[in-house]
Amino acid sequence: MMTTVSLRIDRDLALQAEREARIQNRSKTKQLEYWAILGKAVSSKLSISDAVAVSQGIKTIKLKGPPSVQSISIDSDDIFNQLENDRTKGLLAGKVTTAAIFYEASAEHPGYLDRVNSVTGERQTGSFERGEFRAL
Repeated sequence: MMTTVSLRIDRDLALQAEREARIQNRSKTKQLEYWAILGKAVSSKLSISDAVAVSQGIKTIKLKGPPSVQSISIDSDDIFNQLENDRTKGLLAGKVTTAAIFYEASAEHPGYLDRVNSVTGERQTGSFERGEFRAL
């Protein structure tokens, strides 16, 4: 259950939260909540003087424990090019679903779908009405 609480905070802290929130794509409130969660997580491990020294750049924090998850760089152009190649070769539908029946844009009837049975190869052209496929 979420409770709303009015707080008075230092003007500079509010401005810093606003700037950081823009960078992190959060609201100012969410930024302050994030900082509060971080503070709660480290408060039992840092003294007030250590926290002040860290905020002033006098001291740094070193994390110990298992390595963090490393992210890899992904080029979206490579992904979309691969998807487009699979689509033009007719391979995309098989990679998206393993269901026996799938739907794809009809090449013969623009604006309609083809229902394809991957087991029998049967194709029916139609469209969906109220959640049901209706063949032409």
